[in-house]
Amino acid sequence: MTPATSQKLIDEIATSIRTKIVSGAYAPGQRLKQEMLAEEFGVSRTPIREALSRLQAQGLVAQEQRRSAVVSTPSPRDIAETFQIRAELEGLAAGLAARWISDEALDRLRASHDRFIRVIDTLRAAQKGAKPRRPAARRKDGPLEWAAMNAEFHDLIAAASSNRNLERMIAEMRAGYTGAAVATAVIAMDLTRLEGLARHHGAILAALEKRDAARARRLMIEHVLEAASYVVTWFENKAH
Repeated sequence: MTPATSQKLIDEIATSIRTKIVSGAYAPGQRLKQEMLAEEFGVSRTPIREALSRLQAQGLVAQEQRRSAVVSTPSPRDIAETFQIRAELEGLAAGLAARWISDEALDRLRASHDRFIRVIDTLRAAQKGAKPRRPAARRKDGPLEWAAMNAEFHDLIAAASSNRNLERMIAEMRAGYTGAAVATAVIAMDLTRLEGLARHHGAILAALEKRDAARARRLMIEHVLEAASYVVTWFENKAH
């Protein structure tokens, strides 16, 4: 196996493990034994060990002795503090995007928002006669779709800021273990909260279309902090 092939394999394994952590397939506190993962992925323990080291650097797992790691469990305080930083960073990105976003990037952002609206419309129609506040993740679309759609909207705005360092910082914060925790909470959102999420996105999009940097920044900060309140409460309730 060449070094390039080895690195690609490690990347794929790390991505797969992270996806399972985000989706809840690997629950917080769950022990991940290298032997178990090696068998699951059909590889030796060496790439597993390297992949776990990467995930540990991101805070997603904590490596233990005896060739195992444990899925990290972020505290509500960890999540709240991370969101405070994210709110400022993403608010800055939205303000910059209002100044620099291209017509093409605006079109992509509109298309992303429209896709989310269509999915919500489909969910609303499917839930007629069903129990209210049914978790959106129970749909056949798959639990990661909701987190991915939300992330796409935010990613497009970060990219439109025309500040690569800022875009990188935002991406790194979402890649860590609190980001995985947020995705776990997002996939548990009910229809009412998803509709609120769409309204927030729509208001931010409108501010960007008007090139209103101050409003775009304020709305994004409010949006992220409101999400923080939901996620922190979700984890606090889960702990009891």
